[in-house]
Amino acid sequence: MKLLVITLNTIAEARAIGLGAEQVSRYYNPGTVAKEVRLLNVHSENEFHWPGFGHLLLNVPADAAMSAWLASAARLAGMDTVASGALLEGLPPVPPSWLQAIREFGPDLVRGYGAGWCGLLAAEVGRALGVPSVASCHDLRGIAPETMQRASCVVAVSEAVAAKCIAAGARPSEVVTISDRVDRALFSPDGPKPAIAPAGVPKLLCVARDSAEKNLDRLLEACKRLFERHPELVLIHAGKSARDWSRWPFARHVDAIANAELPMWYRWADWTLLPSLCEGFGIVLAESLSCGTPCITANSAPMNTLVREGHNGLTCDALSVDALAATLERAIAEPGLRAKLSANARSATEFFDIARVEQREAALYRWLVARERPKISVVLPTYKRAHLIEKAIDVVLAQGYPNFELIVVNDGSPDATKDTLARVQRERADSRLIIVNAEHGGLPRALNAGFARASGELWTWTSDDNAHLPGALSALARELALDAQAVMVFSDYLWVDEKGNRGKQVVTGPVEELVSRNVIGLCFLYRREVAEEVGPYNPEVELAEDYDYWVRIARVGKLIHLNRTLYEVGDFADSLTRTRGDEVGAVAAKVIAAQTHDPRWRDALREHMTVLAGELKTRGLPWRSLKTAVQLIARFPLSKAGYWAFARALTPMALLRFTRKLRGSRSSA
Repeated sequence: MKLLVITLNTIAEARAIGLGAEQVSRYYNPGTVAKEVRLLNVHSENEFHWPGFGHLLLNVPADAAMSAWLASAARLAGMDTVASGALLEGLPPVPPSWLQAIREFGPDLVRGYGAGWCGLLAAEVGRALGVPSVASCHDLRGIAPETMQRASCVVAVSEAVAAKCIAAGARPSEVVTISDRVDRALFSPDGPKPAIAPAGVPKLLCVARDSAEKNLDRLLEACKRLFERHPELVLIHAGKSARDWSRWPFARHVDAIANAELPMWYRWADWTLLPSLCEGFGIVLAESLSCGTPCITANSAPMNTLVREGHNGLTCDALSVDALAATLERAIAEPGLRAKLSANARSATEFFDIARVEQREAALYRWLVARERPKISVVLPTYKRAHLIEKAIDVVLAQGYPNFELIVVNDGSPDATKDTLARVQRERADSRLIIVNAEHGGLPRALNAGFARASGELWTWTSDDNAHLPGALSALARELALDAQAVMVFSDYLWVDEKGNRGKQVVTGPVEELVSRNVIGLCFLYRREVAEEVGPYNPEVELAEDYDYWVRIARVGKLIHLNRTLYEVGDFADSLTRTRGDEVGAVAAKVIAAQTHDPRWRDALREHMTVLAGELKTRGLPWRSLKTAVQLIARFPLSKAGYWAFARALTPMALLRFTRKLRGSRSSA
């Protein structure tokens, strides 16, 4: 593979801030996936010799119009919001002389490191050469809609950034999250501390440039309040700054700390502070945690996804000096808190390990340039849905994925389904469409009949009242390609009513809660090998056959959540959710009760049955609620939950509504 890279900053700038040649070289060629990497010399850099770097510049002739456009477009990088069209305003085409030089190199992939002009230039070059392009997004600001819409793929460093990219126009199915990387061998709790460092208690460290979004004014004011009560407090700030630091007697300022020396300072600190108002990722937090030092940061994404309140750090309202000061006071005063959080710090950074991130990024590159895709088998069971099945088939066939088969299983429908399927197959004349007519046996048996005909490497199934959104199959398959250890991936979905109006978005997961409920949802893809290992769907747990299957898969392999909305679920009057929703909970209880391999199953079952009894009562099914309460008492006689559920089942709904209203009035008083 040949890779063309377009960078926002020059190599000289990377060297100036202390980054190593091998570090930067690996950054531009993760996992050495490319046999040759060239950096498009849009900055007119002079040729350089940097031992260990390993990549060359691709020189292009000077073009005044393009240079002027690049200079003007660079101003958008710091904007919170980039208006649609702002980046394209006055944009000249890529100079033919540039394209000629690039063609001579012959890249298979173009990567632009930026969500503004770098990404857009990569997209335009990719289009001109007919090769895929990747635009990176590292910040919540400066995201240009044109870049998001034109790049083949958008890489976001966090889910918070991914959401911003999608809001700016990126296709959800083409946004991939690849975090910033941490060299956990370098950033480790084991190692020396600075030979010369100020003494103090507590020792606080803040590594951030002095800009408005880093929120240093409020941080310093909060530290000033603490300094009055804790005169030994010392704060070291590292980062470019023009302020007068002599105003803050507790603070020591340095313009920069070399990357190789940063771990020593993280180890020195009791706490690392980063109360930013805006971060794309928060690499300082990841590095600090990797060194075993807990952090204090803002309670907003993505910071609060790295630093989990009370687990490996503390979070607060960073816009409030009072909140910052109170959190710092707690960090200092609460006995054993720092030791507890420090014990959990390093394990939180395993996902950001440099080798792991490079592996994921290299896998993405291979996916984008691959000429073939793994075959997907989609099974579509249907029963008495002649009025829906044709549209359901067309939705799947419209997926842009290049290698799949659709196996429609008619579960012995007594209506016109069989004739409709025959007509659709004749009219579509699509070799991807396979029709199976089976005797009526219920959903699990229909699924088993469909997968018995499957020839794909990856399997999924859908329903005749639901729909994959464009690009869904590709996004799911790609995610499995990026994680060789995963056997199944699942994503989020939307409710849609019979008129096509979109309703509630459902965020699925986390996998850790699978013991107590079906967190997988309705949009998923799994490997054929794991299906062959766990066996067919179980007809004995019909209505919860999917939940039972996911539990079985989770016992033998890794399940991953793709935080994208890729599916629509029909909220129709004749859907199973509407017509038999009250029965699903009872069958799900059987699935939970069977999970005796998980020590949490008893608590999960008790909670599930308690909630189910309440839901049945609310749905106007008092006798089923009472039956569930009796079962709850029989299984957990020492728990109060069953007796409360029993009393609730016997209480008239009018009285329940009155007491609920009364409680609401008291709580609001």
